[in-house]
Amino acid sequence: MKKYISGIQQIGIGVTNVKEAFNWYRLNFGMDIPIFEEAAEANLMLPYTGGKPQSRHAILAINLKGGGGFEIWQYTSRKPEPAKFDIQLGDYGIFCTRIKTADVHKSYSFFKSNKLNLLSEVVKDPNGDEHFFYA
Repeated sequence: MKKYISGIQQIGIGVTNVKEAFNWYRLNFGMDIPIFEEAAEANLMLPYTGGKPQSRHAILAINLKGGGGFEIWQYTSRKPEPAKFDIQLGDYGIFCTRIKTADVHKSYSFFKSNKLNLLSEVVKDPNGDEHFFYA
């Protein structure tokens, strides 16, 4: 039997200022319903933290229209740092997602008016679905 990924519960987004980032994601992506906010040790993340527990402050937020949530988190036991290497396909983690929208052109215009880092115009993928890239 083949296994398929048919949905994602949440995407973890590491940041340097959890409150500021939550406000930014709420404004730009509509992730405005907090499910939880906690400061605790992230013991389930040991495979990703070198086997050493790290403290963090996290906010999991969703949009009422559905889909996966954004878990916005910040280390509190150490200074957050960017990766010391160029991220490559195949590295651990999810670093590219696709987010559905009811109106891709309206979303593109909204992102553009908010001066987000758009990497493309609205284009069609191989299936003919319209999309755009943002970083």
